[in-house]
Amino acid sequence: MESKSHGDLEGRVLQTLHLADRRGYGLTLSHISKMLVYGAADEESVSCQLDSMQGISHRFGIYCLKGSESLLPRTWKKLASNEMIAGKYEALAMDFVSEYTSFCPFIRSLAITGSMASGGFSEDDDIDFNIFVEKGCKYTVYLSGILLSLKYSFRYRKKPLSRKSATPFLPKLICINVIWEDWESLPFLRQDKYMAYELLRQKPVFGIRFYRTVIEKNIWLETYFPQIYDLDRGEIPIRRALFGRLMRLFYSNSAVSRVGEMVCKNLSCFLWSLVQFSRRNNPEALERVRWVTEMQKPYSLFGERK
Repeated sequence: MESKSHGDLEGRVLQTLHLADRRGYGLTLSHISKMLVYGAADEESVSCQLDSMQGISHRFGIYCLKGSESLLPRTWKKLASNEMIAGKYEALAMDFVSEYTSFCPFIRSLAITGSMASGGFSEDDDIDFNIFVEKGCKYTVYLSGILLSLKYSFRYRKKPLSRKSATPFLPKLICINVIWEDWESLPFLRQDKYMAYELLRQKPVFGIRFYRTVIEKNIWLETYFPQIYDLDRGEIPIRRALFGRLMRLFYSNSAVSRVGEMVCKNLSCFLWSLVQFSRRNNPEALERVRWVTEMQKPYSLFGERK
């Protein structure tokens, strides 16, 4: 989808690079063209514009804002790593999604986000997910995902992990970033270019129909990224497990669902606090948590949400 006209191309390129810079990476010509603020543009036009701009730097075919040159070799390494290992970990991610959605019936839609979605996955990254769920089930879904993720962490217990993502006992292979209930996403409470960019970056792999409804209910997204409506992704088929059917049965009772959600929230908060305690002597990890929590407001699962 080509942008009609929403400001000059140079300004749009700078805004797009700013969004990526805020996330800590540079962008290739292809990525800039596809993720351009106010709509995608052809690579030839963007390339000509980049060649004439003074406020950017480039190396290895990667572009960033002037002053952020340290992102260039880091991004190049992640892109090179992604080419070698992405297939292996994408298959793992699909296995997790299939198993997760089969026994957790409250998930409306699930999207891969982070470095795997942006094409810069490296061996020491974790696999990030954003999830849309039914009302009153947020921490039930979260805790279910965390418990399932332990199985994958044990299976890949020798996988390296960066210091900023360190966790006790087992590496954190799966990371559930944000969980939105219906009232938080139809429409979204937060409506700015940073939120729009987060949604543009993610790749829905389950519940595509519901995800399309979310996008359509948030017409403000078209202001920033009209290309976000161009969804053409396959759906992961699921077969609901017996445990999932039992969960649905138990939670059909409002009193049981409230108690279940409260218990899951308390357990989730306890586990999160335990992990943060284990990082008390790891300032890099603590700073990463602070940064992520700030980026996720007002939807962060833990910590300050305002």
